[in-house]
Amino acid sequence: PTWMITDGLGEAGDDLRPDSPFLKALNALPRRSGVRYTIIAGNQHPASRIGADWLDCTASWIPNFARSWWGFRQCDGGLRQEAESLRLSTGDGDGPVSLKSTKLPGVSDYVVLRADHASLVCGDAPAAWPIIRERLEH
Repeated sequence: PTWMITDGLGEAGDDLRPDSPFLKALNALPRRSGVRYTIIAGNQHPASRIGADWLDCTASWIPNFARSWWGFRQCDGGLRQEAESLRLSTGDGDGPVSLKSTKLPGVSDYVVLRADHASLVCGDAPAAWPIIRERLEH
């Protein structure tokens, strides 16, 4: 009965830390024969997506009738251009997971997507889904 109190206190977070005993043991296991492995990793920090959404939201505060006025036009364009720049930015990981830590010996099918940790698998159009579907079809 103690599981009701102790389950969910962050044990999985400890197991998923780089160089944790759990991950070392898991990664030391041989790959299963007959199974084709794919690693899908993201290379965009969550702040880029959140910042881009915030900039687009801010630009949307400008009323449609005023978007062509001097000053408003430049502000709208600048906000939307910076949002697009953030959406195109990439880095060395998806926020909590570095690209370096996503590689596994013996796995050559390695896909890096412009996505952050959450957008790889969450939202209206998770970035990893097309890759997963493609691999499952073959």
